[in-house]
Amino acid sequence: MKDAGLEESYPVLKEEAGPLFSPSFALAEVFQHDSTFKSFHCEAVTFVQDIVYCYGTNRIDGVADQALVTYDYRRGLFAIPGANSKKKSKAGPEGLANCTIVRRRPANGAASAEVGVVTTFGGEIDSKTKTDKLWNFDPVAIKWDQVKAKGGTKPSPRTGHAACSSLDFTRMFVYGGLNENGQAESDCFVLTETDEWKPLSTAGAAEGPPARVHHTLTCGRSAKSSREKLLLFGGSSSGSGSGSNDLWIYDLKEEAWREVRDASGAPPRCRLKHAAAFADYRMWICGGVTRDWLRHVDLTDLHGYDIAANCWFACDVSLRVPRRQSITGTFGPAVVSPATQSVIVFGRCEEQSTVYCLAPLCTIGTITKVEEENHSAQDEIKEIFSSLQLALANTAKIGSSVSKVHQRVERAHAELDEVTKKLDACKAELSRTEKKGEEARAEILKRTDTLSEAITQLEKLSERFATLEKSIPDILRKLDAKVDKLEVAELNRALEATKQLGNLNQRNGRGRNRGGSTSESSSGSDLD
Repeated sequence: MKDAGLEESYPVLKEEAGPLFSPSFALAEVFQHDSTFKSFHCEAVTFVQDIVYCYGTNRIDGVADQALVTYDYRRGLFAIPGANSKKKSKAGPEGLANCTIVRRRPANGAASAEVGVVTTFGGEIDSKTKTDKLWNFDPVAIKWDQVKAKGGTKPSPRTGHAACSSLDFTRMFVYGGLNENGQAESDCFVLTETDEWKPLSTAGAAEGPPARVHHTLTCGRSAKSSREKLLLFGGSSSGSGSGSNDLWIYDLKEEAWREVRDASGAPPRCRLKHAAAFADYRMWICGGVTRDWLRHVDLTDLHGYDIAANCWFACDVSLRVPRRQSITGTFGPAVVSPATQSVIVFGRCEEQSTVYCLAPLCTIGTITKVEEENHSAQDEIKEIFSSLQLALANTAKIGSSVSKVHQRVERAHAELDEVTKKLDACKAELSRTEKKGEEARAEILKRTDTLSEAITQLEKLSERFATLEKSIPDILRKLDAKVDKLEVAELNRALEATKQLGNLNQRNGRGRNRGGSTSESSSGSDLD
Protein backbone atom coordinates (compact mmCIF):
# COMPACT_ATOMS: atom_id res chain seq x y z
CA MET A 1 0.00 0.00 0.00
CA LYS A 2 1.35 3.42 -0.89
CA ASP A 3 1.80 5.97 1.87
CA ALA A 4 -0.61 8.90 1.56
CA GLY A 5 1.97 11.36 2.87
CA LEU A 6 4.51 10.06 0.37
CA GLU A 7 2.18 10.72 -2.55
CA GLU A 8 1.24 14.21 -1.42
CA SER A 9 4.80 15.36 -0.75
CA TYR A 10 6.73 13.47 -3.43
CA PRO A 11 4.40 13.23 -6.45
CA VAL A 12 5.42 11.78 -9.78
CA LEU A 13 4.28 12.46 -13.31
CA LYS A 14 1.78 10.14 -14.94
CA GLU A 15 3.31 7.20 -16.81
CA GLU A 16 1.78 8.27 -20.11
CA ALA A 17 3.46 11.65 -19.80
CA GLY A 18 6.89 10.18 -19.29
CA PRO A 19 9.70 11.57 -17.16
CA LEU A 20 11.04 15.06 -17.75
CA PHE A 21 14.77 14.58 -18.27
CA SER A 22 16.81 17.80 -18.46
CA PRO A 23 13.60 19.80 -18.36
CA SER A 24 13.17 23.45 -19.17
CA PHE A 25 11.75 25.85 -16.59
CA ALA A 26 10.33 29.32 -16.88
CA LEU A 27 11.49 31.53 -14.01
CA ALA A 28 9.03 34.23 -12.99
CA GLU A 29 8.69 36.49 -10.01
CA VAL A 30 5.35 36.00 -8.28
CA PHE A 31 3.73 39.38 -7.68
CA GLN A 32 3.20 39.94 -3.96
CA HIS A 33 1.21 42.77 -2.43
CA ASP A 34 0.70 41.15 0.98
CA SER A 35 2.50 43.14 3.72
CA THR A 36 2.73 39.94 5.77
CA PHE A 37 5.41 38.60 3.43
CA LYS A 38 7.01 41.80 2.21
CA SER A 39 8.64 42.33 5.61
CA PHE A 40 9.37 38.61 6.10
CA HIS A 41 12.88 37.12 5.84
CA CYS A 42 12.46 33.40 5.18
CA GLU A 43 14.93 31.04 6.92
CA ALA A 44 13.44 27.59 6.21
CA VAL A 45 10.36 26.05 4.57
CA THR A 46 8.45 22.77 4.52
CA PHE A 47 5.27 21.42 2.94
CA VAL A 48 2.29 20.31 5.04
CA GLN A 49 -0.29 18.93 2.61
CA ASP A 50 -1.00 21.86 0.23
CA ILE A 51 0.40 24.62 2.45
CA VAL A 52 4.00 25.81 2.67
CA TYR A 53 5.11 26.69 6.20
CA CYS A 54 7.84 29.35 6.28
CA TYR A 55 9.89 30.11 9.37
CA GLY A 56 11.93 33.30 9.60
CA THR A 57 12.13 36.89 10.77
CA ASN A 58 9.28 39.37 10.44
CA ARG A 59 10.44 43.02 10.30
CA ILE A 60 7.71 45.40 11.50
CA ASP A 61 8.50 49.11 12.12
CA GLY A 62 12.21 48.34 12.19
CA VAL A 63 11.84 45.66 14.87
CA ALA A 64 12.75 42.06 13.99
CA ASP A 65 10.65 39.27 15.47
CA GLN A 66 10.58 35.54 14.76
CA ALA A 67 7.41 34.37 13.03
CA LEU A 68 5.81 31.45 11.23
CA VAL A 69 4.03 32.29 7.98
CA THR A 70 1.94 30.04 5.73
CA TYR A 71 1.85 30.26 1.94
CA ASP A 72 -1.02 28.94 -0.14
CA TYR A 73 0.83 28.50 -3.41
CA ARG A 74 -2.36 27.76 -5.35
CA ARG A 75 -3.88 31.14 -4.55
CA GLY A 76 -0.61 32.95 -3.88
CA LEU A 77 -1.71 34.10 -0.41
CA PHE A 78 0.37 34.50 2.73
CA ALA A 79 -1.05 34.35 6.24
CA ILE A 80 -0.02 34.14 9.87
CA PRO A 81 -1.48 30.99 11.48
CA GLY A 82 -4.40 31.84 13.74
CA ALA A 83 -4.39 35.56 12.95
CA ASN A 84 -8.11 35.56 12.01
CA SER A 85 -9.37 32.91 14.42
CA LYS A 86 -9.90 32.50 18.13
CA LYS A 87 -7.00 30.05 18.24
CA LYS A 88 -3.85 32.04 18.93
CA SER A 89 -0.36 30.63 18.60
CA LYS A 90 1.42 30.45 21.93
CA ALA A 91 4.90 31.79 22.44
CA GLY A 92 7.38 29.87 20.33
CA PRO A 93 11.13 29.72 19.77
CA GLU A 94 13.23 32.86 20.22
CA GLY A 95 15.23 34.26 17.32
CA LEU A 96 16.39 31.11 15.55
CA ALA A 97 18.52 32.15 12.58
CA ASN A 98 19.97 29.39 10.38
CA CYS A 99 17.70 26.77 11.96
CA THR A 100 15.92 23.90 10.20
CA ILE A 101 12.21 23.16 9.85
CA VAL A 102 10.69 19.83 8.75
CA ARG A 103 7.33 18.08 8.85
CA ARG A 104 6.97 15.20 11.31
CA ARG A 105 4.33 12.73 12.46
CA PRO A 106 5.22 12.00 16.08
CA ALA A 107 3.54 9.15 17.93
CA ASN A 108 2.05 11.56 20.46
CA GLY A 109 1.42 15.27 20.79
CA ALA A 110 -0.17 16.11 17.43
CA ALA A 111 -3.78 17.19 17.22
CA SER A 112 -4.05 15.34 13.91
CA ALA A 113 -1.99 12.21 13.30
CA GLU A 114 -2.41 12.67 9.54
CA VAL A 115 -1.27 16.31 9.48
CA GLY A 116 1.43 15.94 12.13
CA VAL A 117 3.55 18.87 13.29
CA VAL A 118 6.19 21.24 12.00
CA THR A 119 9.46 20.83 13.94
CA THR A 120 12.29 23.36 14.27
CA PHE A 121 15.71 22.44 15.61
CA GLY A 122 18.84 24.40 16.54
CA GLY A 123 19.82 27.77 15.17
CA GLU A 124 21.36 30.81 16.75
CA ILE A 125 19.59 33.23 19.07
CA ASP A 126 22.33 35.83 18.50
CA SER A 127 25.89 35.88 17.15
CA LYS A 128 27.23 34.31 20.36
CA THR A 129 24.41 32.00 21.43
CA LYS A 130 23.41 28.76 19.70
CA THR A 131 20.68 26.38 20.82
CA ASP A 132 19.83 22.68 20.70
CA LYS A 133 16.14 23.08 21.51
CA LEU A 134 13.32 21.36 19.65
CA TRP A 135 9.98 23.05 19.01
CA ASN A 136 6.79 21.63 17.50
CA PHE A 137 4.14 23.77 15.84
CA ASP A 138 0.75 22.09 15.51
CA PRO A 139 -1.05 23.42 12.38
CA VAL A 140 -4.41 22.16 13.68
CA ALA A 141 -4.15 23.28 17.31
CA ILE A 142 -2.23 26.42 16.20
CA LYS A 143 0.26 26.37 19.06
CA TRP A 144 3.96 25.96 19.79
CA ASP A 145 5.26 23.34 22.22
CA GLN A 146 8.85 22.77 23.25
CA VAL A 147 9.88 19.12 22.84
CA LYS A 148 11.72 17.48 25.72
CA ALA A 149 13.55 14.85 23.70
CA LYS A 150 14.87 11.72 25.33
CA GLY A 151 18.13 9.91 24.69
CA GLY A 152 21.56 9.97 26.25
CA THR A 153 23.34 11.14 23.09
CA LYS A 154 21.85 14.09 21.30
CA PRO A 155 23.14 16.86 19.03
CA SER A 156 24.93 19.79 20.62
CA PRO A 157 23.79 23.40 20.13
CA ARG A 158 24.49 24.32 16.51
CA THR A 159 23.63 26.47 13.55
CA GLY A 160 23.91 26.12 9.78
CA HIS A 161 23.12 22.40 9.96
CA ALA A 162 20.87 20.42 7.60
CA ALA A 163 17.76 18.38 8.40
CA CYS A 164 15.09 16.38 6.62
CA SER A 165 12.36 13.87 7.46
CA SER A 166 11.85 10.33 6.32
CA LEU A 167 9.35 9.64 3.57
CA ASP A 168 6.66 8.69 6.10
CA PHE A 169 7.54 11.70 8.29
CA THR A 170 8.16 9.52 11.39
CA ARG A 171 11.86 10.33 11.70
CA MET A 172 13.94 13.50 11.44
CA PHE A 173 17.63 13.43 10.45
CA VAL A 174 20.13 16.16 11.42
CA TYR A 175 23.64 16.40 10.01
CA GLY A 176 26.61 18.69 10.73
CA GLY A 177 26.49 22.40 11.42
CA LEU A 178 28.58 24.91 13.34
CA ASN A 179 28.94 24.26 17.08
CA GLU A 180 29.35 26.76 19.93
CA ASN A 181 33.13 26.83 19.44
CA GLY A 182 32.77 27.85 15.80
CA GLN A 183 33.83 24.43 14.48
CA ALA A 184 32.00 22.43 11.82
CA GLU A 185 30.53 19.07 12.95
CA SER A 186 30.41 15.78 11.05
CA ASP A 187 27.90 13.94 13.26
CA CYS A 188 24.43 12.79 12.28
CA PHE A 189 21.43 12.15 14.55
CA VAL A 190 17.94 10.70 14.23
CA LEU A 191 14.88 11.92 16.12
CA THR A 192 12.40 9.04 16.31
CA GLU A 193 8.61 9.27 16.34
CA THR A 194 8.77 8.88 20.15
CA ASP A 195 10.92 12.03 20.39
CA GLU A 196 14.12 10.16 21.21
CA TRP A 197 17.54 11.20 19.89
CA LYS A 198 19.85 8.49 18.52
CA PRO A 199 23.15 8.70 16.64
CA LEU A 200 22.87 7.59 13.02
CA SER A 201 24.16 4.03 12.81
CA THR A 202 27.09 3.36 10.48
CA ALA A 203 28.22 -0.13 9.56
CA GLY A 204 31.73 -1.03 8.48
CA ALA A 205 34.86 1.08 8.45
CA ALA A 206 33.84 3.39 5.60
CA GLU A 207 34.22 7.04 6.48
CA GLY A 208 31.32 9.45 6.20
CA PRO A 209 31.16 12.99 4.83
CA PRO A 210 33.65 15.54 6.21
CA ALA A 211 32.46 18.14 8.69
CA ARG A 212 30.52 20.93 7.03
CA VAL A 213 28.04 23.77 7.43
CA HIS A 214 25.38 25.40 5.19
CA HIS A 215 24.83 22.18 3.22
CA THR A 216 21.57 20.36 2.36
CA LEU A 217 20.12 17.01 3.38
CA THR A 218 17.16 15.34 1.64
CA CYS A 219 15.50 11.95 1.78
CA GLY A 220 14.14 9.99 -1.20
CA ARG A 221 14.13 6.80 -3.20
CA SER A 222 14.23 5.63 -6.80
CA ALA A 223 11.12 4.72 -8.76
CA LYS A 224 11.86 0.98 -8.69
CA SER A 225 12.99 0.67 -5.08
CA SER A 226 11.43 1.24 -1.67
CA ARG A 227 14.81 1.70 0.07
CA GLU A 228 15.09 5.21 1.47
CA LYS A 229 18.32 7.12 1.13
CA LEU A 230 19.73 10.35 2.53
CA LEU A 231 21.38 12.69 0.03
CA LEU A 232 23.88 15.26 1.36
CA PHE A 233 25.19 17.92 -1.01
CA GLY A 234 27.53 20.92 -0.89
CA GLY A 235 28.35 23.13 2.03
CA SER A 236 31.61 24.35 3.47
CA SER A 237 33.91 23.27 6.28
CA SER A 238 34.10 26.84 7.61
CA GLY A 239 30.82 28.45 6.52
CA SER A 240 32.55 30.70 3.98
CA GLY A 241 34.53 30.44 0.75
CA SER A 242 33.25 28.82 -2.45
CA GLY A 243 31.82 25.73 -0.75
CA SER A 244 31.86 22.25 -2.28
CA ASN A 245 29.87 20.17 -4.76
CA ASP A 246 30.42 16.66 -3.42
CA LEU A 247 27.42 14.35 -3.11
CA TRP A 248 27.11 11.73 -0.37
CA ILE A 249 24.37 9.08 -0.13
CA TYR A 250 23.44 7.15 3.01
CA ASP A 251 21.46 3.93 2.58
CA LEU A 252 19.12 3.58 5.57
CA LYS A 253 19.04 -0.20 5.15
CA GLU A 254 22.77 -0.78 4.67
CA GLU A 255 23.58 1.94 7.23
CA ALA A 256 26.57 3.19 5.29
CA TRP A 257 27.73 6.41 3.61
CA ARG A 258 29.29 6.52 0.15
CA GLU A 259 30.55 9.42 -1.91
CA VAL A 260 29.10 9.61 -5.44
CA ARG A 261 32.02 10.00 -7.80
CA ASP A 262 30.80 8.03 -10.83
CA ALA A 263 27.71 10.06 -11.71
CA SER A 264 27.33 11.06 -15.33
CA GLY A 265 26.69 14.63 -16.33
CA ALA A 266 28.25 17.79 -14.96
CA PRO A 267 27.57 18.42 -11.24
CA PRO A 268 26.52 21.89 -10.06
CA ARG A 269 29.14 24.50 -9.18
CA CYS A 270 30.61 24.44 -5.70
CA ARG A 271 28.24 26.22 -3.36
CA LEU A 272 26.84 26.68 0.12
CA LYS A 273 23.65 28.16 1.60
CA HIS A 274 21.69 26.63 -1.29
CA ALA A 275 18.29 24.91 -1.24
CA ALA A 276 17.42 21.30 -2.00
CA ALA A 277 14.19 19.33 -2.40
CA PHE A 278 13.39 15.77 -3.42
CA ALA A 279 10.50 15.19 -5.82
CA ASP A 280 9.70 12.96 -8.79
CA TYR A 281 12.48 10.58 -7.67
CA ARG A 282 15.03 13.34 -8.16
CA MET A 283 16.93 15.74 -5.97
CA TRP A 284 16.70 19.37 -7.06
CA ILE A 285 19.46 21.87 -6.19
CA CYS A 286 18.63 25.56 -6.40
CA GLY A 287 20.59 28.77 -5.82
CA GLY A 288 23.24 29.23 -3.15
CA VAL A 289 26.45 31.20 -2.84
CA THR A 290 29.85 30.53 -4.37
CA ARG A 291 33.04 32.51 -4.83
CA ASP A 292 35.01 33.48 -7.91
CA TRP A 293 38.39 35.17 -8.05
CA LEU A 294 37.22 38.50 -6.66
CA ARG A 295 33.94 38.20 -4.79
CA HIS A 296 31.02 36.08 -3.66
CA VAL A 297 28.43 35.24 -6.31
CA ASP A 298 24.73 34.58 -5.70
CA LEU A 299 23.59 31.67 -7.86
CA THR A 300 20.14 31.53 -9.51
CA ASP A 301 20.45 28.20 -11.32
CA LEU A 302 18.61 24.87 -11.03
CA HIS A 303 20.12 21.38 -11.23
CA GLY A 304 18.71 17.89 -10.82
CA TYR A 305 20.11 14.53 -9.81
CA ASP A 306 18.37 11.34 -10.88
CA ILE A 307 18.99 8.80 -8.13
CA ALA A 308 18.14 5.78 -10.30
CA ALA A 309 20.16 6.85 -13.34
CA ASN A 310 22.98 8.26 -11.18
CA CYS A 311 23.05 11.29 -13.40
CA TRP A 312 23.39 15.06 -12.94
CA PHE A 313 21.59 17.40 -15.33
CA ALA A 314 21.33 21.18 -15.57
CA CYS A 315 17.90 22.67 -16.12
CA ASP A 316 17.34 25.25 -18.80
CA VAL A 317 15.89 28.27 -17.00
CA SER A 318 14.38 31.09 -19.06
CA LEU A 319 13.57 34.37 -17.38
CA ARG A 320 10.07 35.78 -17.39
CA VAL A 321 10.72 39.03 -15.59
CA PRO A 322 9.14 42.04 -17.35
CA ARG A 323 11.42 44.95 -18.14
CA ARG A 324 14.38 43.31 -16.43
CA GLN A 325 17.42 41.49 -17.69
CA SER A 326 18.13 39.54 -14.52
CA ILE A 327 16.77 38.64 -11.11
CA THR A 328 17.50 41.35 -8.53
CA GLY A 329 17.30 39.14 -5.43
CA THR A 330 18.94 35.95 -4.27
CA PHE A 331 17.45 32.47 -4.03
CA GLY A 332 16.64 31.19 -0.55
CA PRO A 333 14.74 28.12 0.70
CA ALA A 334 12.80 26.15 -1.93
CA VAL A 335 10.10 23.48 -2.17
CA VAL A 336 8.53 21.56 -5.04
CA SER A 337 4.80 21.92 -5.65
CA PRO A 338 3.07 18.52 -5.34
CA ALA A 339 0.45 19.40 -7.94
CA THR A 340 2.21 21.52 -10.57
CA GLN A 341 5.80 20.19 -10.26
CA SER A 342 6.89 23.83 -10.01
CA VAL A 343 9.85 24.79 -7.87
CA ILE A 344 8.79 27.53 -5.44
CA VAL A 345 11.76 29.62 -4.31
CA PHE A 346 11.57 32.17 -1.50
CA GLY A 347 13.92 34.97 -2.47
CA ARG A 348 15.71 37.65 -0.53
CA CYS A 349 15.94 41.17 -1.92
CA GLU A 350 17.49 44.29 -0.42
CA GLU A 351 14.17 46.07 0.18
CA GLN A 352 11.64 43.26 0.62
CA SER A 353 11.10 39.54 0.27
CA THR A 354 9.81 37.96 -2.89
CA VAL A 355 8.74 34.62 -4.35
CA TYR A 356 10.00 33.02 -7.55
CA CYS A 357 8.30 30.21 -9.44
CA LEU A 358 10.27 27.84 -11.65
CA ALA A 359 7.50 26.32 -13.75
CA PRO A 360 8.25 23.38 -16.07
CA LEU A 361 7.43 24.21 -19.66
CA CYS A 362 5.98 20.70 -20.17
CA THR A 363 3.08 20.42 -17.74
CA ILE A 364 0.00 18.27 -17.36
CA GLY A 365 -3.33 20.01 -16.82
CA THR A 366 -7.05 19.34 -17.06
CA ILE A 367 -10.07 21.48 -17.86
CA THR A 368 -11.38 20.76 -14.39
CA LYS A 369 -8.32 22.30 -12.79
CA VAL A 370 -8.61 25.31 -15.06
CA GLU A 371 -12.26 25.77 -14.12
CA GLU A 372 -11.39 25.45 -10.43
CA GLU A 373 -8.70 28.06 -10.78
CA ASN A 374 -11.11 30.28 -12.75
CA HIS A 375 -13.77 30.05 -10.01
CA SER A 376 -11.12 30.74 -7.40
CA ALA A 377 -10.00 33.82 -9.35
CA GLN A 378 -13.62 35.02 -9.60
CA ASP A 379 -14.06 34.63 -5.85
CA GLU A 380 -10.90 36.61 -5.26
CA ILE A 381 -12.09 39.36 -7.63
CA LYS A 382 -15.38 39.54 -5.72
CA GLU A 383 -13.49 39.83 -2.47
CA ILE A 384 -11.32 42.57 -3.95
CA PHE A 385 -14.42 44.44 -5.21
CA SER A 386 -16.05 44.16 -1.80
CA SER A 387 -12.87 45.39 -0.19
CA LEU A 388 -12.79 48.29 -2.66
CA GLN A 389 -16.34 49.33 -1.79
CA LEU A 390 -15.51 49.18 1.88
CA ALA A 391 -12.39 51.23 1.20
CA LEU A 392 -14.47 53.88 -0.63
CA ALA A 393 -16.86 54.11 2.31
CA ASN A 394 -13.94 54.43 4.67
CA THR A 395 -12.47 57.10 2.37
CA ALA A 396 -15.68 59.15 2.66
CA LYS A 397 -15.53 58.89 6.44
CA ILE A 398 -11.90 59.88 6.36
CA GLY A 399 -12.76 62.89 4.14
CA SER A 400 -15.35 64.07 6.69
CA SER A 401 -12.87 63.60 9.48
CA VAL A 402 -10.25 65.52 7.50
CA SER A 403 -12.70 68.43 7.02
CA LYS A 404 -13.35 68.57 10.76
CA VAL A 405 -9.66 68.44 11.43
CA HIS A 406 -9.15 71.30 8.93
CA GLN A 407 -11.69 73.45 10.80
CA ARG A 408 -10.00 72.69 14.07
CA VAL A 409 -6.67 73.61 12.55
CA GLU A 410 -8.04 76.98 11.38
CA ARG A 411 -9.38 77.72 14.88
CA ALA A 412 -6.06 76.70 16.28
CA HIS A 413 -4.33 79.12 13.88
CA ALA A 414 -6.59 81.99 15.05
CA GLU A 415 -5.89 81.18 18.67
CA LEU A 416 -2.22 80.98 17.85
CA ASP A 417 -2.32 84.48 16.30
CA GLU A 418 -3.97 85.86 19.46
CA VAL A 419 -1.40 84.18 21.61
CA THR A 420 1.32 85.63 19.37
CA LYS A 421 -0.02 89.18 19.91
CA LYS A 422 -0.12 88.68 23.66
CA LEU A 423 3.36 87.31 23.51
CA ASP A 424 4.60 90.40 21.64
CA ALA A 425 2.98 92.65 24.30
CA CYS A 426 4.61 90.59 27.01
CA LYS A 427 7.94 90.97 25.23
CA ALA A 428 7.55 94.78 25.11
CA GLU A 429 6.63 94.92 28.79
CA LEU A 430 9.53 92.68 29.57
CA SER A 431 11.85 95.01 27.64
CA ARG A 432 10.65 98.01 29.67
CA THR A 433 11.03 96.07 32.88
CA GLU A 434 14.54 95.06 31.88
CA LYS A 435 15.42 98.71 31.19
CA LYS A 436 14.15 99.80 34.62
CA GLY A 437 15.99 96.93 36.13
CA GLU A 438 19.22 98.11 34.50
CA GLU A 439 18.71 101.62 35.88
CA ALA A 440 17.99 100.28 39.35
CA ARG A 441 21.05 98.10 39.08
CA ALA A 442 23.23 101.13 38.15
CA GLU A 443 21.83 103.09 41.13
CA ILE A 444 22.45 100.19 43.45
CA LEU A 445 26.02 99.89 42.18
CA LYS A 446 26.55 103.64 42.75
CA ARG A 447 25.19 103.47 46.29
CA THR A 448 27.21 100.39 46.90
CA ASP A 449 30.37 102.26 45.94
CA THR A 450 29.41 105.11 48.36
CA LEU A 451 28.72 102.65 51.10
CA SER A 452 32.06 101.00 50.45
CA GLU A 453 33.84 104.36 50.87
CA ALA A 454 31.92 105.02 54.12
CA ILE A 455 32.86 101.60 55.39
CA THR A 456 36.51 102.30 54.55
CA GLN A 457 36.44 105.63 56.45
CA LEU A 458 34.69 103.97 59.36
CA GLU A 459 37.39 101.32 59.46
CA LYS A 460 40.06 104.06 59.54
CA LEU A 461 38.15 105.92 62.33
CA SER A 462 37.90 102.66 64.25
CA GLU A 463 41.65 102.28 63.95
CA ARG A 464 42.14 105.82 65.30
CA PHE A 465 39.76 105.15 68.20
CA ALA A 466 41.69 102.02 68.98
CA THR A 467 44.97 103.93 68.95
CA LEU A 468 43.42 106.64 71.15
CA GLU A 469 42.08 104.06 73.53
CA LYS A 470 45.54 102.61 73.89
CA SER A 471 47.03 106.10 74.64
CA ILE A 472 44.39 107.09 77.27
CA PRO A 473 46.34 105.58 80.25
CA ASP A 474 49.48 107.55 79.28
CA ILE A 475 47.42 110.71 78.93
CA LEU A 476 45.85 110.16 82.33
CA ARG A 477 49.29 109.68 83.89
CA LYS A 478 50.55 112.82 82.23
CA LEU A 479 47.45 114.73 83.38
CA ASP A 480 47.99 113.50 86.96
CA ALA A 481 51.60 114.69 86.80
CA LYS A 482 50.56 118.10 85.46
CA VAL A 483 47.87 118.44 88.17
CA ASP A 484 50.49 117.82 90.87
CA LYS A 485 52.82 120.44 89.41
CA LEU A 486 50.05 123.04 89.15
CA GLU A 487 49.02 122.51 92.75
CA VAL A 488 52.62 123.01 93.92
CA ALA A 489 52.99 126.12 91.80
CA GLU A 490 49.67 127.43 93.12
CA LEU A 491 50.76 126.71 96.64
CA ASN A 492 54.08 128.46 96.06
CA ARG A 493 52.28 131.44 94.63
CA ALA A 494 49.99 131.47 97.64
CA LEU A 495 52.93 131.27 100.03
CA GLU A 496 54.71 134.03 98.16
CA ALA A 497 51.63 136.20 98.29
CA THR A 498 51.27 135.52 102.01
CA LYS A 499 54.89 136.37 102.56
CA GLN A 500 54.51 139.55 100.61
CA LEU A 501 51.41 140.43 102.56
CA GLY A 502 53.26 139.88 105.81
CA ASN A 503 56.08 142.09 104.74
CA LEU A 504 53.59 144.71 103.76
CA ASN A 505 51.93 144.60 107.08
CA GLN A 506 55.27 145.00 108.81
CA ARG A 507 56.01 147.99 106.75
CA ASN A 508 52.69 149.48 107.44
CA GLY A 509 53.34 149.17 111.13
CA ARG A 510 56.62 150.97 111.02
CA GLY A 511 55.11 153.78 109.02
CA ARG A 512 52.45 154.46 111.54
CA ASN A 513 55.13 154.95 114.04
CA ARG A 514 56.98 157.55 111.91
CA GLY A 515 54.21 159.76 110.90
CA GLY A 516 51.64 160.26 108.35
CA SER A 517 53.74 161.89 105.58
CA THR A 518 56.49 159.56 105.84
CA SER A 519 53.96 156.80 105.90
CA GLU A 520 52.37 158.09 102.75
CA SER A 521 55.63 158.60 100.97
CA SER A 522 56.73 155.15 102.01
CA SER A 523 53.48 153.76 100.91
CA GLY A 524 53.77 155.54 97.62
CA SER A 525 57.31 154.39 97.27
CA ASP A 526 56.30 150.84 98.03
CA LEU A 527 53.54 151.09 95.62
CA ASP A 528 55.93 152.24 93.00
